[in-house]
Amino acid sequence: MFETGQGEKGFANLGSNADDDRDALDANAMRAILDALPAFVNVKDIDSRYVFMNAYQASTYGTTPQTARGRTAAQLLGDEYGAYTGGIDKMVIETGMTLANFDEHYAGADGNKRDWLTTKLPWRGTDGAARGVVTISLDVTDKKASERALASALVRSEAANRAKSEFLRNMSHELRTPLNAVIGFAEILASGGAAPARNGDYAQAILDSANRLLVQIETLMEIANLTGEPQSPPDYAVCPIEIADEAAQAAAAEAAARGIAIVPEIALGLPGLRVERRALRRIFDALLSNAIKFGRDGGQARIRLLRASDGGVAIAIEDDGIGIADEDLEKCVLPFEQVEKSLARKEGGLGLGLSLAKALAEAQGGRLVLESEKDRFTRVTVSFPAGRTAIAPL
Repeated sequence: MFETGQGEKGFANLGSNADDDRDALDANAMRAILDALPAFVNVKDIDSRYVFMNAYQASTYGTTPQTARGRTAAQLLGDEYGAYTGGIDKMVIETGMTLANFDEHYAGADGNKRDWLTTKLPWRGTDGAARGVVTISLDVTDKKASERALASALVRSEAANRAKSEFLRNMSHELRTPLNAVIGFAEILASGGAAPARNGDYAQAILDSANRLLVQIETLMEIANLTGEPQSPPDYAVCPIEIADEAAQAAAAEAAARGIAIVPEIALGLPGLRVERRALRRIFDALLSNAIKFGRDGGQARIRLLRASDGGVAIAIEDDGIGIADEDLEKCVLPFEQVEKSLARKEGGLGLGLSLAKALAEAQGGRLVLESEKDRFTRVTVSFPAGRTAIAPL
């Protein structure tokens, strides 16, 4: 089994009394035990050539125990790994110290990298001098993967909890503001202390605040009720051009206050869409509101309705505003996330526009794609496949 008789003798007599041959383990028995272990076990000489390698390791290295003898790790797995493990072997031999339970990550002959928990200790002769290195490695790939998955899940959970806490604080502010207005103006009217000429103004303020509160509650309920599963296409078709026009008119006052021009670009011969009318309108409203809210004063909010390459319809709404950093794009479409927290607080809102539009689009068989460049533009495209279009253009 070994190239030197001392090594073979040492391993053959582990756990036995030299004087009791009945209890001694011969080389074949020892080899059978080591080969049966689901772990790497090998012995290298002082030049890092394999003197012994068990069957489990040999199989992983794409060789056999017999072929591995006399060869180096570099010859079996390449120079990079050979230099790495040879350096550790040399340190163990020179220091005479055991390196216990250290992590390794490298690939076997199949090219798949795995995680190992390794111990290396000197192999000594009868004179006490180091003659090589004994290595034992356990495959801990699955354990490490579980640990990484758990750590990642904890990070995501903590991030989600922080986002939800921030969202709840924001929601509390957004709901309290109109509710306080309703209560305040109602108290003035109830007390009779208001000048009769102002009663109409106070009543209108109550109505505006109540409507704002209602929109925010409806948004929350809509997100809570969406299942994430696409709904069956309705039998009727709606005109996306008509709905885009309605949304533009509804947002006109808000856009005018910022000096933002709403610019439509409509392709000819656009088909109708077999989607829920209210859902499509909510998508337009949410995306156009964001384009105005985060656009630049005096800029543009473009509404593009195009025929997609697959025969479907693509709706793109673009602004020339603050944009979004690449690392925040994915986060923007998640519920409870507000990337530009300071700006979101300044502009108001629950920060659910993109996530609501995405959920509604997917419920109607479409998909939402977000593109942006920091300080230049943001473009949100909602695409509906050909299966959601009407047979004839509207």
